[in-house]
Amino acid sequence: MFRLRWNHPAVATTPQLLTPKVFYDLAGQCQAFAEDLARRDPFCVDLQACYRYNDWLPTLHRYEIFSKRVKIRPARPIARWQLLTLAGVAWVVLELALPRWLDRATSTWLLRSWFLGLIILFFIPQHFYGTTVELLEGRVLLIVETMQQLLQNGEIQFSEAAFFRAKEMLESTQHELRQQLDLAHRSDRSYL
Repeated sequence: MFRLRWNHPAVATTPQLLTPKVFYDLAGQCQAFAEDLARRDPFCVDLQACYRYNDWLPTLHRYEIFSKRVKIRPARPIARWQLLTLAGVAWVVLELALPRWLDRATSTWLLRSWFLGLIILFFIPQHFYGTTVELLEGRVLLIVETMQQLLQNGEIQFSEAAFFRAKEMLESTQHELRQQLDLAHRSDRSYL
């Protein structure tokens, strides 16, 4: 039901150099992640995608280039159903406990207010409390664009064939992510 993640204190490690092979592997991971995100609902918090992103983020922060250039926060894997379940359980506990402590009118007023809060919570957009797939796509796009800058500036020494393959992979990933973000914004505007 709930998957807890404890943040372990960062161990002081020496930053690693970004070799061409590692860069190429990271470009492939970005492409695979973008394809996976394209299959998901952009407006919902997908817990598995958040966990996968949070597991992948320390890999990026191992490299000095990424830790200096890209300031990316971990995803917040908090789904609507988790909040509603927590609020619903609290409502049931209050339903059982309040009549013993308060008079009937006050406890009824508090319980109805709490129930109204549950209904309002259902209509709050998920990006306020969790990281939606759309936000994950934006973060992966930021990583891809940083990788493209590194590639264009010649900071990674590739052979010519590997350079063009990595460039092609990053451009297709960037195109995919931009297209998904654009589609999400167009469908978001169609409801207005």
